Amino acid sequence: RLNARSSLSGQYSFTYFNYPGNNLALPISNFVISAAFFGYQRVWNRQISTSVSVGPEWTSSSNSAVVPSSTSVTGSASVSDQFRFGSASLNYSRGVSGGGGYLVGAEVDTISAGFAREFERKLSINLTGGDMRTSGLGDEGSINGKFGAAMVTLRLSRYLTTFASYTATDQSSASQLPANAL
Repeated sequence: RLNARSSLSGQYSFTYFNYPGNNLALPISNFVISAAFFGYQRVWNRQISTSVSVGPEWTSSSNSAVVPSSTSVTGSASVSDQFRFGSASLNYSRGVSGGGGYLVGAEVDTISAGFAREFERKLSINLTGGDMRTSGLGDEGSINGKFGAAMVTLRLSRYLTTFASYTATDQSSASQLPANAL
């Protein structure tokens, strides 16, 4: 903590992905992601706060033809605002993930925004929306996606709360699927 409004942080992460028994469909048995983050958080006033975190990220795998070893930049940034009637946030993140579908490992860029409001401490709504780009670490191409979610929470009593939520996702890709994905 630097002072009452600012602080610095550091973090190291290590993630190991294992794909046992995949010798034909997926010619890789494992890959490793490690990263070091350095962050700064600032509370500007009662309503607005920001944070940023950035650092190097290292990727290596058991088959460098599928997932080549690389060094990249990972990070995140966010700003949040507390209004009298609710709160809003804007977030960005970039980093390597385990992939999904036919992508073995992927670099993911996500930007999202959210809004939350509480009505008389019994009813609250949360809205989230964003855009995500997932690029394969090899030559698999990329997937673009948009997402949105809504959640309504109702407090029925001191010990009972109910909620309903809905999430929608739209994905597209101009890339050709690899032969082992069919």
